[in-house]
Amino acid sequence: MTDDAVTNLIKKRDQLNAKIQQAKAKETEKRRKLETQAKILLGSSLLNRIQSNDEKADSIFKWCREALTDKDKERLDAALNKSTEKNMASDTTKNQTSQDTV
Repeated sequence: MTDDAVTNLIKKRDQLNAKIQQAKAKETEKRRKLETQAKILLGSSLLNRIQSNDEKADSIFKWCREALTDKDKERLDAALNKSTEKNMASDTTKNQTSQDTV
């Protein structure tokens, strides 16, 4: 085999390796997106059940919270406090609106 033939084969191999890496990266990205969607949906459904004072959801929430690091617990608490404040403000606005119409 000539040097040119070997060079061409090496070039083709490198191109194939690059395509393989791109395909793997694309698959990993797809898997991460699906996982993120699942986390969002599960978290949302759990929060909705907690807000409706579901005792089972509350115990599941406590169990999940135990798995978090202290820093993540702080983030979760802050997010829940903002969410609660937002819901309370929304409820207050709704109550004022319904009182105005009465």
